[in-house]
Amino acid sequence: MKQLPPRAGAVSRWCLLVVCCVCLPGAALAWGADGHRTTGYIAQPLLSPVARTELLALMGEVDVAKWSTWMDEQRDRLKKEVPGSNQWHYDDRPVCGGPVDKAEYCPNGDCASEQADRLMGVLANPDSPVEARRQAVLMLVHMVGDIHQPLHAGENHDQGGNQVRITLVGPLFPTNLHAVWDSDLVNMVLWRGPEAARQGETMVRGNAKALARQFASEFPAWRRGTLDAWMEESRALSRRWVYDPLPNFQCGLPTQAKGSGPMELPEAYLEGGRRLVPQQLARAGVRIAQVLNTTLEAAARRRQTSAAMAPR
Repeated sequence: MKQLPPRAGAVSRWCLLVVCCVCLPGAALAWGADGHRTTGYIAQPLLSPVARTELLALMGEVDVAKWSTWMDEQRDRLKKEVPGSNQWHYDDRPVCGGPVDKAEYCPNGDCASEQADRLMGVLANPDSPVEARRQAVLMLVHMVGDIHQPLHAGENHDQGGNQVRITLVGPLFPTNLHAVWDSDLVNMVLWRGPEAARQGETMVRGNAKALARQFASEFPAWRRGTLDAWMEESRALSRRWVYDPLPNFQCGLPTQAKGSGPMELPEAYLEGGRRLVPQQLARAGVRIAQVLNTTLEAAARRRQTSAAMAPR
């Protein structure tokens, strides 16, 4: 497995990174922003000619990076108009113990894996309402990206790490475990200094190209598998990279004792996160393209079959 090389003095540079990211106006701090756009930039060149043609006809443009943030940007509106959609960003699969019935972590079918599977069916059917298919594109691009953030696929009864208090740069910068993986580690990977940060989209696009080159040999293997298999893969990564390396973590016990102070993450933990996050961003981009290619190519075939069978 290819990995980006570690950097010396990561923690000291990480402290500078957090300060700079907080102070820079308009700096995006979430997998739902720079991280998601990175996955979109990786996905777009991997779209098949058929998928591009279908997307252009359906969406009026082909801009996967722009679509990738729509579901977060519209979260409040969707929460009102599409009940349960605020839970479609993740599966709360437990990282400890054996298999769990899906009804326990996906009540009423409101979880990423169940809804993404449904939306793939909508998009693959050319007879589905146009607006439903457009929304399926916007949601799938985001949701397939989300499930590659390990804490969107596995957790330890702590709301995907949201209840685990973390401090990275002393008491002035409190955060939580979920935010570390959503935002902080992503920024640590994408960070290229103040000048690059001012370039905004150029920095994100450039990093996406670099990640695509770095992991290109892995793409054929990453395209294989089902959505549920990808989710299980992320759940296993959550156990291995997110929870097991935490100080004093034990399955069967709360991730953090109630009333305890914020947990300090050791340097080795951050270095591990830096190695995993680039891989997950690249994986997500490859699989976004794979989902769009397979569903839209299926739609095109169904449309052609219907046309061939229509009476003349």
